[in-house]
Amino acid sequence: MKTHEEFDESFVDVHFNMFDSNEMGAVLLEMQLSEAFLEKYFTALDKDKIARYQQFSESFFQRHFADFDAETVLKKGKNEWRKKEKRSKQLDVFLRLKGVKF
Repeated sequence: MKTHEEFDESFVDVHFNMFDSNEMGAVLLEMQLSEAFLEKYFTALDKDKIARYQQFSESFFQRHFADFDAETVLKKGKNEWRKKEKRSKQLDVFLRLKGVKF
């Protein structure tokens, strides 16, 4: 994937139906995808792989909180705000209301 410039998000979008779940898993591991792409195909994508290997905003996490394992996102994910000191007050309050303590 990394050696083929034409293999980008738009290529994956156009040919999405041609990828099986293992291939899409590899895409999630190797390529950063936009939130718009993740939103569009959210129901078809592996939530654990999104949580671990994709970067997304705090608001995306809040919208899909029920679909993710909070521990995976906050302890194993790639987002800068996974560290408590980098979170917004809004996310901090949201997590406390949800009972998340890390």
